[in-house]
Amino acid sequence: AGLAQAVSALDRFVHERVRTCMLDAARGTRSRTTSFNRFPVPLASALDNPVRGPIAVDAWLSPAITEQHGLLTFQRAEKIADAIRLVRVVDKGLWPTVAAALTEPDVKYLKERLDLIVDRRNQIVHEDDAETASNRAAIDDTMVAEAIDFLSSVVSELDAFIDASPPT
Repeated sequence: AGLAQAVSALDRFVHERVRTCMLDAARGTRSRTTSFNRFPVPLASALDNPVRGPIAVDAWLSPAITEQHGLLTFQRAEKIADAIRLVRVVDKGLWPTVAAALTEPDVKYLKERLDLIVDRRNQIVHEDDAETASNRAAIDDTMVAEAIDFLSSVVSELDAFIDASPPT
């Protein structure tokens, strides 16, 4: 349960951080990225809003972001990068920056480790955590604690990467 909750917390963090930064970009207090400019929103959401201005943007854009992202998960390395591209220029810098901050010399290993934790979470919540029909996969407190610590560190570095975005 701890592993499943930690991955869910990562996903929720990315969803909320991206949503709030997108609102900042819409208000003009954060730089707009190419991905932000291409983000699809229902035209009715914008046109049905009788009030204009920066605060009014929140009233229609926040629900539009939530709706567009509602069925997406931001857990795997590439999906996280896709989400962050909406609020920060990523190029090739996201995962190398996170890896350097975590003193992990191998960026590929960092991303694979994250994705393996997500795979294990999915195995737990969707497949009854079974290696075979009669045998559960091994897991212990140490493995879960290490995964949670790793995810917590990744979240801290993602947060720092987003905050390092140039101002408008």
